[in-house]
Amino acid sequence: MVMLDNIQAGTKELRVAVRLETSDSGLTIASGLANVAMPQGYDPAGALDIPFRLQQVSFPYAGKFQLVVLVNNETVGQRRLLVRPISATQQSSP
Repeated sequence: MVMLDNIQAGTKELRVAVRLETSDSGLTIASGLANVAMPQGYDPAGALDIPFRLQQVSFPYAGKFQLVVLVNNETVGQRRLLVRPISATQQSSP
C-alpha cells in the first residue's frame, strides 16, 4: 500500500509506480503501475491510499533491495528492504 499526501489542488489524475530494485545496480526486479483518477472534491491536505500487488517476485540473492515510489515519473519516496537467506531448520520428533 502506498499512501500519498500533499497532493496539489486541482490535480485530476496521478500516475503512480512502484519499483523493487537491487541496491547495488538499481536493476528493477518487479514493478507496478496505477493511473489514479482523483475523486471529485478531494481534500488536498488529506491522504490517498493506493494498493499495489507485485506478482511473482523472485529475489535473485539475499541482501539489500529498495522499493521506490514515483508519481508522474518523479521519485517521491523509497524504503530499504533487507532479504535474508532461508535456512533449513530441524523439526524435533514428538
